[in-house]
Amino acid sequence: MPNKKMVLVFSFFIMAAGAALSFFLPEKNHYHIPFHLFIFAAVMLSFVLAAKDVMIIMLLACGVVWGMGFGGILAKTSQLMAETGVIIAVIAMLVLYDADFKTEKNSLDSVISYKKKEMEALEEELKKLSKENHDILEEIKNKKKIFVS
Repeated sequence: MPNKKMVLVFSFFIMAAGAALSFFLPEKNHYHIPFHLFIFAAVMLSFVLAAKDVMIIMLLACGVVWGMGFGGILAKTSQLMAETGVIIAVIAMLVLYDADFKTEKNSLDSVISYKKKEMEALEEELKKLSKENHDILEEIKNKKKIFVS
């Protein structure tokens, strides 16, 4: 991906904004809506990082918001638990998608390697036929010289 660094920076910016907005917005009006930005960040990170790394980053980021909950800044931790469950479910779906993609890629790689071997065998056969054709042409030239002289 050509813009890997930009995607990483933007996704970390989204996570920081989500945590900051969770801290500054009044919880009674907005609940934990900024916390849902972490889902977008997780999806963006899954495009450029391995699923294991995305899971670790997201759990650390969720830990920051949970720290606010335990510190008394956020009061509705039961709702926060459900939202964290949604984020973990999204990451789990991304992990399953990544595993399915890798399985399909391995299958395609095996087909491609089989076709390459088949192509190499055909090229070898073509070389043999070309050499045989060259030998026959040389023999015809020699016979023609004999008959002409």
